[in-house]
Amino acid sequence: MWDGLPDLSKNSLVDLAGWSMLRAGQDLRREGAVRRIEWNAPRLTGEVRLGGRDFRPTINLRSLAFAENRCSCGEGRRGYMCEHAIALCVEAERRREAGKGPDNAPGSAPAPKASAPPPARGNGSTPQSRPKALDRPREAQAEPDKGAEAPQPTWLRWEFANGRPLELQVHLPPNLAEAAPRDAIMVKLVAVDVKKPKPLEQLLRAEQYQLDAQTAVALGWLERWAHGRPASLLQLKREQLRTLLQALAGKPNVFYVNQPNRPLRWEGGKLPEIERHLGEPERAAPAKPAARGRPERKGPLSSDEREQIIARAAKSPQVPREGEGRRPKKDPVAERRRRLARLTGKSHVHSPALEQYRAREQAGQGAGQVLEIDGSEHFLSIRLPSKDDPRHYQLAEMLKGEGFRLEASNGRFWLRDRHKTLNFLARYWEELEREYDAVFTDNFRQRTEKLRPAKVAIDTKRDGRDYRVTLQLDAGGASDAQVYQALQGGLSYVESPSGEVRLLNPEQLNKVAQVQRKLTGQQERPLTPRVALSVSGAACLDVENILGELDGSMDLPQDWTERSAALKQVGALKPPPLPAEFQQRLRVYQQVGVAWLWHLYRHELGGILADEMGLGKTIQALGLVLCRWQAAKKGQDAEGPSVVVSPAGLTENWRREAQKFAPQLRVFLHHGNTRLQEPEEFGSFDLILTSYQTLVRDVELFTSAKLGLVIADEAQHIKNRRTLAATSLRALQAPGRMVLTGTPIENSVDDLRSIFSFILPGYLAQIPDGTKGEERNWYDQRHLQQAAPYILRRSKKLVAAELPEKIEQVVPCDLSQRQRDLYEKVRVKTEQAIFELEMSGAAEQKVRFAALTQLLRLRQACVDPRLVNDEARQGDSAKLAAFREILEECLDGGHRILVFSQFTQALKLLQQFLQKRDINHLYLDGSTKNRAALCERFNRDESIPVFLISLKAGGTGLNLTGADTVVHYDPWWNPAVEAQATDRAHRIGQTRVVTSYKLITTNTVEEKVLELQERKAGFLQDLLDESAASTAKVSLGDIKALLKE
Repeated sequence: MWDGLPDLSKNSLVDLAGWSMLRAGQDLRREGAVRRIEWNAPRLTGEVRLGGRDFRPTINLRSLAFAENRCSCGEGRRGYMCEHAIALCVEAERRREAGKGPDNAPGSAPAPKASAPPPARGNGSTPQSRPKALDRPREAQAEPDKGAEAPQPTWLRWEFANGRPLELQVHLPPNLAEAAPRDAIMVKLVAVDVKKPKPLEQLLRAEQYQLDAQTAVALGWLERWAHGRPASLLQLKREQLRTLLQALAGKPNVFYVNQPNRPLRWEGGKLPEIERHLGEPERAAPAKPAARGRPERKGPLSSDEREQIIARAAKSPQVPREGEGRRPKKDPVAERRRRLARLTGKSHVHSPALEQYRAREQAGQGAGQVLEIDGSEHFLSIRLPSKDDPRHYQLAEMLKGEGFRLEASNGRFWLRDRHKTLNFLARYWEELEREYDAVFTDNFRQRTEKLRPAKVAIDTKRDGRDYRVTLQLDAGGASDAQVYQALQGGLSYVESPSGEVRLLNPEQLNKVAQVQRKLTGQQERPLTPRVALSVSGAACLDVENILGELDGSMDLPQDWTERSAALKQVGALKPPPLPAEFQQRLRVYQQVGVAWLWHLYRHELGGILADEMGLGKTIQALGLVLCRWQAAKKGQDAEGPSVVVSPAGLTENWRREAQKFAPQLRVFLHHGNTRLQEPEEFGSFDLILTSYQTLVRDVELFTSAKLGLVIADEAQHIKNRRTLAATSLRALQAPGRMVLTGTPIENSVDDLRSIFSFILPGYLAQIPDGTKGEERNWYDQRHLQQAAPYILRRSKKLVAAELPEKIEQVVPCDLSQRQRDLYEKVRVKTEQAIFELEMSGAAEQKVRFAALTQLLRLRQACVDPRLVNDEARQGDSAKLAAFREILEECLDGGHRILVFSQFTQALKLLQQFLQKRDINHLYLDGSTKNRAALCERFNRDESIPVFLISLKAGGTGLNLTGADTVVHYDPWWNPAVEAQATDRAHRIGQTRVVTSYKLITTNTVEEKVLELQERKAGFLQDLLDESAASTAKVSLGDIKALLKE
């Protein structure tokens, strides 16, 4: 049923789309929004209903690492994962676990048609939590239609008693006196969340809000009038504004836009200053009697009558405009077009709905089966579908709300006012055609030929090294000033001097406003007819994605599309110029990583390689260096060496890796006493390795040298932009800048901002001083969107098919100065003790025993200074710092860890560390009585991520396949014993890749023993076994060699 469907568990979906998107998808699935789901490997497709609309996501799941999404929503159209796609994934996983198949599985019953749309997602209230009709006094109820119950908002989660307090403010236009008679009052709606005002669009979908009865009614009316979630700008008629004010009666929440700090004063539940512009409430017009000689028709139509109706729908004779007694002049161009249509038998406006209408009529199904619209720019006449069509009542309610009046004589809804007509067409024309298959008569089309929806024109062109992008509302011959005046005046149309009318769809205007804010980085920017801005190469993809939210066509320069295509889809990346022998060492995902880095470098962009620990970020970075080396040989790359800046403890590891995988590179380790002196010396090397501390000291030397590429390893050293390491790194001048880190964000989005100030300076939108709260959150979300294309992260789960069953990795740990001083003190004391014993004439057995005792203390000093000095501090331990990074990354990735140590004191310190952070864990040492029960509990309970185990007590005989990560805190130098400990997790029953980390302190006895491990395994076993002190296999000279600096 689900053959080939990858793992879609919670952790996998978090890696795929993030926590917030997962929660949104879970909410949708829980509320029954998934109406259909089909699996045709590798594509998962279906239908998800939200807010009365059906969305149809299609997710290509050939690999979670390269999953692609296409959906009819805005996010899905740009290729991003959306909540509708994640809802499908959650539903698929739930059905698989329950043994149920997709809707297209053999024998599956078709998905039932919902008689009504599911409840709006996220609405957390219950029938008991809301009183009937909100239990409000009658004078406060807002009910323009008799018998209608006060509406309630369904587009957000809310209750009366619980949640974040939320108020609604209404800001009225200063031209209310002019806009009210036209029933075109553009109001600004502001949500006040914990005393912080913000646009309605920024209310969080997953948040629970607390509303009072008045605010709930007001938001309910707004939702009804907006036919869904209301935007921050909404055009209202007088009757609607009166209803809204009745709902908010007495609240100091009504203002003029130009006086946002001065609430209007209520008197007796009314606002006299506003009421005088709204006039008296309109009463329903009495039904007009049928015209003489044309009695109302009942029963089926005769064949003659049906033919007349068909002819009238097809030809639609001209209807005089109001105030005109004759037909309008013919437009010669339109007349030629109509004549051509008659000769060819084709209408100049293709309308599938009209063809359907004619087919139904000819099939004898009777008139009135579809929505028919007639009229001109001065009036509208609308006939609804028959009453057996469920859309009939929905449309009738909408038309009444827009000011239409039903005339019983002909059963049509009429609107007679040019302003109202144009405003209605601006808002609903396209929607009626798209969503309701409306038939616009030929008469209507002929008489509205000068009406056109205002389109968005997007122009892009080269501007030196950057691009110039212009976004403009195409309003025909109307000037920008005219468009701006129309927007300010609340009009939904603008007229050009030539008589053409451009319709301004409020929904589209809201999209344009949001796009303008994102493009300019100004959250409160008002909508303007035109925006022009300079776009750097780094911003191309971001700007392209933003512009993709609009319906306007884009003609992008070729180099722009080349730049962005590969960032949108890794399949568009070109193979990097790697040496054949090096490429053979890389796994497929690593080849993709090198290609991605090379693509960024070639376009002078920066990026963050954020693969999970153990997936080979170092070798991928070396691949980029080799690409430069290969291109330089052909004269196709910029001059200057590549520079890797890392913590001091990793510089030697970088040197060894470069020597192992890229021996053809000329490598120089700029550290300690071996440092370059002049900028000209840099050109003699292909790769220069240095530490952050050394870079700070020699920053003038590095800034004076010509560099081609700078790679910053372990980016936590630059996550505070004010540190000397961060400022020194930003000072370097190089066309290529990359960062390697497993955790781009540790504390807040500020971490990411600091990194991007190095890799792509000036790219992220500038945050105005003093920005806080929700406004700050807007910039956080915007920066995350901007950053996403320049971060490549793969987890072990995503690339599991390419990985071996077990990954082993050495993690170098650089001692702090305090720990280094303590280590040296113990080492010197050990040498001194051996020397004194030898000088005293003690037996060699006694000297060797004393030396081994001191060696044990030296190893303890490497593990944690507190094991040999009670006054040492937790922050002095290099291994604890390394363990914290591994732990955080494992917790983020959903991994579970076994931690082995031969020192129970070290395990106790780790236990204290975990307890302070409320991290669930288990502990096992030689005194533990219930070992089997503990192991069973760990394997069964996934809420326990860490198991601390004494190597001697738990290194053998245990089955711990619940873990997929092993940390050797103080490695046992006998490889066989260490392998046995790792095999507690890597054994039969394990379904995941097991990663083994060995923590090694640099420039200590641990590092020396590691180097000797393969060459003298037998010597090490004798040295560190329990019986070593009683054997004569280890000479005193061997021990002395380990203790030397």
